[in-house]
Amino acid sequence: MSEDQANINSESKKQNQNDVLYGDFQKKFPKDKLRELTLEEYTNLKENDDDYFCRWVEQKLKSLGEIRGSNSLKFGIYRYNEFPKIKCQHDEMYAWRDDFGDNAKDAFEKIKQKLIEVVEAASQKDCVNYESIEKNPLSEMFKWKIAFLYSDRRLVPIYSKKMLLDILKKCDISIPQGKTVAEIQKLLIEKKPSDEDIWKYTDSIWEKYYSEFPTKESPNVIFYGAPGTGKTYKVNEYLRTKYPDEKSFEEHVSWVQFHPNYSYEDFIEGIKPLGIDKKTNSIKLELVNGHFKDICIKAKHNPNNEYYFVADEINRANLSAVFGETLSLIEASYRDDPNGERHLLKKQYSEVEKNIHSEKSAEQSNSYNVKCYESDGRFGVPQNIRFIGMMNDVDKSIDAFDLALRRRFKWIRTDCNYGVIQDECDNGDSILEGGDDFIIACARLNYFISGIIPSADTQGIDEEKIKKVKDFIKKEDCLSLGSSYEFGHSIYMKIRNVCESKQSKKIRNEDKTDLFDQYLLPTLKEYLRSYFPEEDLGIKIDEAKTIFLGTKKKKNNPNSSATEDLTDGQPE
Repeated sequence: MSEDQANINSESKKQNQNDVLYGDFQKKFPKDKLRELTLEEYTNLKENDDDYFCRWVEQKLKSLGEIRGSNSLKFGIYRYNEFPKIKCQHDEMYAWRDDFGDNAKDAFEKIKQKLIEVVEAASQKDCVNYESIEKNPLSEMFKWKIAFLYSDRRLVPIYSKKMLLDILKKCDISIPQGKTVAEIQKLLIEKKPSDEDIWKYTDSIWEKYYSEFPTKESPNVIFYGAPGTGKTYKVNEYLRTKYPDEKSFEEHVSWVQFHPNYSYEDFIEGIKPLGIDKKTNSIKLELVNGHFKDICIKAKHNPNNEYYFVADEINRANLSAVFGETLSLIEASYRDDPNGERHLLKKQYSEVEKNIHSEKSAEQSNSYNVKCYESDGRFGVPQNIRFIGMMNDVDKSIDAFDLALRRRFKWIRTDCNYGVIQDECDNGDSILEGGDDFIIACARLNYFISGIIPSADTQGIDEEKIKKVKDFIKKEDCLSLGSSYEFGHSIYMKIRNVCESKQSKKIRNEDKTDLFDQYLLPTLKEYLRSYFPEEDLGIKIDEAKTIFLGTKKKKNNPNSSATEDLTDGQPE
């Protein structure tokens, strides 16, 4: 069977499984029975009981679209295990959104009514009532997943506005700014071929969205960029979309953290101590497979499935030593096909492996052979192995990599995405006021550090904000360390933690000060140590802080420590 035919069969199986899950949910929570839904059936914490509504929507139906992230207030009300840290209404058992009432019973009745309104809008006979769903006060991703589950598959099972907007960009579909989820959903459904089911159509959308990930033709990819730019998150999101349940994920993905002591013996194979030999009372040494060899064996025996080896912080190891003689085998044109053209090499321990085989009985050899790629000790990398690496290039730049290694990977840069920060501030469950000014502050600091203006096309920031950044600070006043030294969006997103710890719904300068001191300062100080003498560090850090906070020294006394607020983005 060809890999293409295997992929078709795999997709068909996945589509059938999705249809079964979709039907199971309809049977468990039929539309005409929702008015009878109780609070305990909606959310609970009973031991060994995961058969409640919210659990189904978020966990059991993960393969029908993810709504992870945020907090449990996205359900409107939830039964808590730990006392809620965010600002909300609560009693001794439940926490709920402020806008739904003063007690759990009343809040749930209002939430249930809104849920029923979403279901009715999604299940209208003639067409989905997109506008009604958009205006519904339930949290965005939650309500759109509910809508999909009762729409008879007339919506796309993707619920994040940011992701939908990103998908439109990847699909070269132009859309004016400010478009709603309803408008994007309607547009995508209108573009769906009439003879294509929703699962196949959604898969085709994901293929375009994840076009930068490994393929059969380009099986090796490294994502690189500044710390906190979502490299690990992006890879995990992609693989969790492909393998939503834990068992499937563990079966198809080998995820390893590289470090300075990670070696060939950890990656391919090595002779390692495995306890004490009771007969000789000496240390027992055995040839043990490494992480990469193990998943290659698995892939060889299951050629119809894709397998992923993920190397987080790949640049922290000595890669030439880790790959050894197997480096050439990861190249697409040198992948091994057990049923076609073979590409095999002898390894460092090939002779040891051959001797182990010769000393075993046929039965033992067959059993051991499951752990070995070839009985003659040679090794190959199957065509169905996909290799993904992630690295912070501030730790070690691409230029420091061996040229032979560099040319065997596709390199994808990731930068700070200000749109993600905006989404975090505009979270429908708990909006943080002052999000626009905060994004400008983040962009100002990154520009000061790197000397590079953010891109409106790729970094989710509009031209108006970029202008305010350029108006506030001149290029010649920047540190100009390069984009590798910027802070990523996941670090700036910690502003929510800072605000929630003070039960604040507005980002104030004191909150930005805490974010800078607690999360940005330690890293920034280490960056600057490489470029400035110790006596200048305090001056540069003060500059960075005033730029982040939007303040500058007053003109009338340049030696004064007093500052003026310039957060409106106007130049001095």
